Order: sequence, then C-alpha cells, then structure tokens
Amino acid sequence: MDGLFYRAAPTSIVHTWAEVFYDGRWAGLEGVILAQPYLDGLRTALHVDSGAFCGYAVGTEDLAEPPIAWQGTDTRIQATAVSHDLGVFDDPDSFYRLHGGNVRGIRRWLVWPRMRAAMNRKVVSIRAATIAAEAHLHRV
Repeated sequence: MDGLFYRAAPTSIVHTWAEVFYDGRWAGLEGVILAQPYLDGLRTALHVDSGAFCGYAVGTEDLAEPPIAWQGTDTRIQATAVSHDLGVFDDPDSFYRLHGGNVRGIRRWLVWPRMRAAMNRKVVSIRAATIAAEAHLHRV
C-alpha cells in the first residue's frame, strides 16, 4: 500500500500460522509459503534485489535469500514483520472473538474495499512480472 491507503491501513496486521507436530517437535507453518517465481516477480516489479524487505507477504532480512524452502522446521517468511505474539488458539474463531480482525469501524466500510482492490491490482502486476521473468528465463 502507498499514499492515502498506506496512511489509512492499520498499524498492525493480524497474521496467523498453524503449528504441526513433525519429526518430534512443533513446527510453525505460516499461512503464506512463497514460491521462487513469486519472489522473482516481486523483485522485478519493485526493482528491489536484496536487503531487508517487508511487504507483499514478505518480511525478511535479505530479499536475495529469504527462507522459503521447506527444511522440516518453521516456515516464517514474514518473521521480521511480527510485532507481537497474541497467543495460541485451538481454532480461528476463538482468536477472532478475542482479537477481532485487521480493519474496524468506519475504515472497514469506507476504506477497506478500496484498499483490498488496490492490493489485488498490485498482486496482478507482481504475477505479470513473474510471468515475464519466467518467459525471459526460457528464452535465454
């Protein structure tokens, strides 16, 4: 988000991940696990190759080498964006009953539909950059 939408966005976004018992330990599996083509498209669309980055479902110390491959441990591609832990819940309904969602009040009715549309347009542009990056790789 940028401009007016950025100023209207909540300062904290609710984000969850599930934990599974795997190989004798609990592993956090984030709801967003990124694929290399998406990251390539993101880098192309935003003209950013490396360094700390937070946005577009990515929060990493280095955009050049984010931890996206499953290694049998936690998958936390947005780890650097986490500002605080709201606890462990047995189901999403229990969480949302206690904490609510991302956008509340008048912003939920007036601003959120437009913000969501703008975010969706940005995702479309990133996917287009992903397709272009893949096409370029196949031509080389």
